[in-house]
Amino acid sequence: MAEYLFIDGYNILNKDRGLRETMKVSLEDARDAFTKRVEDYAAYRGSNIIIVFDGYSRENKTRTVTTNNNVTTVYTKKGESADAYIERQVTILLDDLPRTTTIWVATSDYLEQTIIFARGAVRLSARELIEDMSKATAERNHTVQEKGFDTPNMLSDRLDSKTLEMLKSIALKGSK
Repeated sequence: MAEYLFIDGYNILNKDRGLRETMKVSLEDARDAFTKRVEDYAAYRGSNIIIVFDGYSRENKTRTVTTNNNVTTVYTKKGESADAYIERQVTILLDDLPRTTTIWVATSDYLEQTIIFARGAVRLSARELIEDMSKATAERNHTVQEKGFDTPNMLSDRLDSKTLEMLKSIALKGSK
């Protein structure tokens, strides 16, 4: 089943304590850190995620869209709010995609939650998204430790001693 998650970027940034502190120093660093966390989350969850940052008061008259793996980052154009962009895209997707597709919208904006819920999407509060992202990170880290993926994966650990000695002699000849 296909799944899409729209994230009201600044709404979530303002609800996350760590990112809120980073925003005081550098808005760009906070956005980059959040986008990286979302990319990790998307890889773990397997969803298509769209982060939308308000460009409402920007001077840029065009929308900026970049995609990295399953994460699309949108900076809306001047005069366009993230809410309006999300509402429009949710409506389009719900009209075009099969009924088995789930569309989530992460925001703590009550009006936005009400509108997208009325259109057929599932609402997710900022707190719920932040908790789910933390839970996914913890689960991934546990899996990595449990399966031993965090240990070095050295070629020398998998070679027999004869082959290893032959490679060492080749390397020594090449360094002379």
